[in-house]
Amino acid sequence: METIKLRGRRLIIFSLVAAALILGMFSDSWKDYTGGQKENFVRVKLSEHKIEFFNDKPMGPGLTVFEVTNEGEKEHSFVIEGIGVMQRLEENLRPSETRTISVELKPSGYNIYCPIDNHKNMGMASVIRITEPGGKDDESGIY
Repeated sequence: METIKLRGRRLIIFSLVAAALILGMFSDSWKDYTGGQKENFVRVKLSEHKIEFFNDKPMGPGLTVFEVTNEGEKEHSFVIEGIGVMQRLEENLRPSETRTISVELKPSGYNIYCPIDNHKNMGMASVIRITEPGGKDDESGIY
């Protein structure tokens, strides 16, 4: 009788551990689709005179963290602006420095550029468009 109770307890413990492992395997996928805890993460490299973006997946609406690195020989900075958004790094980046900036992006277009001197007009500018997963945006036509 004692052996049956012990086997029953072991089976329950094994079942709980297996269930926890299975749920853990699918939790990241679940977060992606609900938008609950995932955020966009984009690496940005600045140099004379260009801006390059490196992201693992397409950017969608929501909180977006830009990790900005100055790989150039001059000081640079990072600005993102769009409808209701105007954010800039708090301090300019010296060569080899990296900082992050977090922005809540909505479906729309955004201008990204280096605001130092004439860098924007020398090629340190880009436009990104954020759309919903179905391809819908604000249809403002502004960007």
